Amino acid sequence: MIKVYAPNLHLFAFHLIQGDKPTRLWDYYTDCLQPHFALPNLGKLRSLPSGIRAYLHPNGQTEVFIPLTGQLPASKTSETAVGIPITGLVSPVQLYDSYGLALNLRIPEGEDATRQPTAAVDLSIFQQFNTEQIFRPKYIHSNLGQTLLLTAWLEPPEREQRENWQDIAQQILANFLHGESLPPLYQAGHLFGSPIYEYGSPTVPNAQGQIEHYLIWLFINSNGDENLNHCYQELFDLWFYRHKITTACHYSREDLEAIKSQYGEIKCIFSDIPNTIDPAAELLSPETLTTLKTQLKALPKRDLEYTEALSAFENRQLALRINNANYGEKIAAIQARTISEDISFLASFGTNNAATLIKQMQYEVGYFGQGSRWIDKSISTIRGLVEIDQAERDLQRRKQEQALQDNISAIGVGVAAGAIVASSSGLIMEPWYWGRQEIDSPWQLPHPFFIGVVGSGILAVIAWGLTKAWLQFRRQQHDSDP
Repeated sequence: MIKVYAPNLHLFAFHLIQGDKPTRLWDYYTDCLQPHFALPNLGKLRSLPSGIRAYLHPNGQTEVFIPLTGQLPASKTSETAVGIPITGLVSPVQLYDSYGLALNLRIPEGEDATRQPTAAVDLSIFQQFNTEQIFRPKYIHSNLGQTLLLTAWLEPPEREQRENWQDIAQQILANFLHGESLPPLYQAGHLFGSPIYEYGSPTVPNAQGQIEHYLIWLFINSNGDENLNHCYQELFDLWFYRHKITTACHYSREDLEAIKSQYGEIKCIFSDIPNTIDPAAELLSPETLTTLKTQLKALPKRDLEYTEALSAFENRQLALRINNANYGEKIAAIQARTISEDISFLASFGTNNAATLIKQMQYEVGYFGQGSRWIDKSISTIRGLVEIDQAERDLQRRKQEQALQDNISAIGVGVAAGAIVASSSGLIMEPWYWGRQEIDSPWQLPHPFFIGVVGSGILAVIAWGLTKAWLQFRRQQHDSDP
């Protein structure tokens, strides 16, 4: 049976000050951890203005950590951990716009009285560190997430059996999580000369929609343990920026889904414009005009909503860039403290994962930025269609008005001509004269009334037709002039 020496639990949890319930981390310690492990209280933490980094220890100007003593909860399946004392440290920290809680619980490496090393323990000891699953995200409820670092010294035989290290790490995590919903192995490597294993994807949440992050670090020499203590605050800040990045990425995926939906609707509106128009019709139907005008009124609001959503997404990208730069600065600070050490295991998140996320978001901003252009095109197209239709209607109306005007003018001329004929019809019954001599009419004349009506009508029609033709001829000449 594999045993380990001096198992440790390190919790690094972070919560936005402006988020829901700013004191959530302190409440989590007081309500969950303190009674669970019989730990002392935090005392009265300092209250400071936001925007600075400061330790909130009651004596924060001179002290960073609050020492802890307690006891592991009793095991229901094993008596090996009953009454095992634990020690540790806790440090409440303000990190600019957030709060952070650094907690360490451990089985001491040596007995205080005899200074003899404590006995090695079975891997199942990690079950006692997480009874009731109180270290899972659903119990912590931090809006920026948390990192759980589990460390243990391997005994001499296991230090040489490299092929078993990953299996040991897997067993430690399985015991810690009681075999429930184990996140996948994300990467494996070495840090300060000791093997370390990372579980949980920085971009893929668990079934509850939360990002889980676990590190199992197996010490095979003192270098890892010493550098952990030496760079503890830098590592705390490093994981803070890591969670800022993963949180920005997580929420950006939600924002992106909303943007995709809006983008699809906008593009659909533009694509459907030709389908609302009958190409065979000279003019738009009243129903089509109503539809286009409704869309034209709604598009500016939709454009505003889409622009705001895209702007929020771009702000996520900016936050990701800033925090990745901060992550890189902390990597540089750790490297400066451990000049000869290989810390590529830590650096790879910023140089590979975060950099890839930044490029992906940059592409998405460029692609979905076309959504506003689709709206502009839709507005321009609809306005153009409505204006063209209105111009055609105006032209038809002018032609109708001109035709009516021509008819009125021609009718007036015809009526005038007919009136002249009618007024002269009485002369038709007068005798015909050649000089002063009366002669007989060469044909039988009709009744004067008939002559007046027919003659005036014929002349009126002729006058109307000639007048209308003349007006149309003059108008065509006028329209053809440059």
